[in-house]
Amino acid sequence: MKRHYLKILSISFLILVLLSSCGGGGAGSSSSSAGGSSSMVSLTVGGSGQTASLRIEKNTLFAQAQRWFNDMIKTDEVIAGIPSDVSRITFTISAPGMTTITKTDAVSGQSSITETFSVPNGNNRLFAIAAYDPTGSLSYTGSTDADLNGSAVALNITMTAASSNIHINEFLVPTATSYPWGITAGPDGNLWFTEVGGNKIGRITTAGVFTEYSIPTAGSEPWGITAGPDGNLWFTEAVGNNIGRITTAGVFTEYSIPTEYSIPWGITAGPDGNLWFTEYGGNNIGRITTAGVITEYSIPTAGSEPWGITAGPDGNLWFTEYGGNNIGQVVIH
Repeated sequence: MKRHYLKILSISFLILVLLSSCGGGGAGSSSSSAGGSSSMVSLTVGGSGQTASLRIEKNTLFAQAQRWFNDMIKTDEVIAGIPSDVSRITFTISAPGMTTITKTDAVSGQSSITETFSVPNGNNRLFAIAAYDPTGSLSYTGSTDADLNGSAVALNITMTAASSNIHINEFLVPTATSYPWGITAGPDGNLWFTEVGGNKIGRITTAGVFTEYSIPTAGSEPWGITAGPDGNLWFTEAVGNNIGRITTAGVFTEYSIPTEYSIPWGITAGPDGNLWFTEYGGNNIGRITTAGVITEYSIPTAGSEPWGITAGPDGNLWFTEYGGNNIGQVVIH
């Protein structure tokens, strides 16, 4: 009797991943031999009557693999097929140091879909699949890791309801003891972050590739960072007593804060087209234009030690007072 894998809160998609290496020149032959630069990877989602198809001919190695999988995974035990509420599926293959591979297919009305990719050999290649409904909402996700070395490998990816499936990746910053702190999305499609210990501004692509830029002022201790309305990144230098700007090409400009030892912490883009920041030591809220003109506003509570700051939905600025135990509001007239 068939086992039904489709349930109310979760669904299992059987994903057969075939990594071909050497072979007799068939359609599924790898682009390199074992230990070479890449392997061909085929991913199949769903299927009608069969869990998956190898789509390999004239290749003894994969013929053996097919027989082995047919014996191990009985087709009368799996109900295959793409659910009717899934309209598109995205395949993503990534790893630190490699360019992320992404492909999206429309699958409405289809029972299965197969895509084949050339993937660089190496360890910890992340294979992820996301399924979306017609409204564009993420319905199901699943992922698994694999080491590619040119040998044939098969993996199963079990997809579950998106709300219950979280995958966390970590990317090691090149500078040791960099102490990364603030991070923001940049206008260039990358992520930008501050390195308090490294005295750098870092950039990381969504594929995990790092670039680091040294701040001109030594020991500046950058903390907060935000994208500005001018297409640049703006950040605070707590010890340098500056507001810094870096272009997406890595060019720095630093602006000295009038109040000495102001210790700027948080920074955000304001609704007025300026940047606003907190002065932990100066007990001020600062504003800097994209031309570098700074204006400071004293906080009523003495020693309030302002920290975080953000633009509110009311068109004003909101900030925290670490020492004053208050939430502050800056009203922009």
